[in-house]
Amino acid sequence: MNMSIKLNSKRSVRRASNCGFTLMETLVGITLLASVVIGPVTFLTTGFTNIKTAEDRLTGLYLAQEGLEFVRAIRDYNVITGNINWRAGLTAKTYKMYFDDPGLSFYVVSGGQPLLYNDATGIYSYNNGVESKFRRWIQITNGATPDDFLATVFVEWKGGSVTKTIQLSIRFYKWL
Repeated sequence: MNMSIKLNSKRSVRRASNCGFTLMETLVGITLLASVVIGPVTFLTTGFTNIKTAEDRLTGLYLAQEGLEFVRAIRDYNVITGNINWRAGLTAKTYKMYFDDPGLSFYVVSGGQPLLYNDATGIYSYNNGVESKFRRWIQITNGATPDDFLATVFVEWKGGSVTKTIQLSIRFYKWL
């Protein structure tokens, strides 16, 4: 067997550049692979953050709506039971209210404590559960006449490093 290599012939000698990947080709490959992986991971992370933000906003909105329903229930209870003062319990000041049971009991709570969340019942209150991130207060403001008042509900929570607030208002009138 004849194993001679001709040094003058370009066909016989293999070039070293064709034997493997260069450093530049490796870096380009790694960069492409990293961009393919990082893109979806960033998309998923942003999506999960947006889902949590939307969940908190929806909970805050429900808590604010519930606060307005408290005021409506007190006003309606006063009228239905024949109380001459249709605004009994709804003088112009700031309240923290919650229902303690499915009945028409309500409480006016002072202080700046957060709402407590009962995981078993799914109910927010001030007396049962673990501390939540939400705080709610209801502000009653006198209207232009004795036959109306403005109820404004504020719900506040910490979303990351930013404090977020939802505010709902409704004007109530003496309807009888």
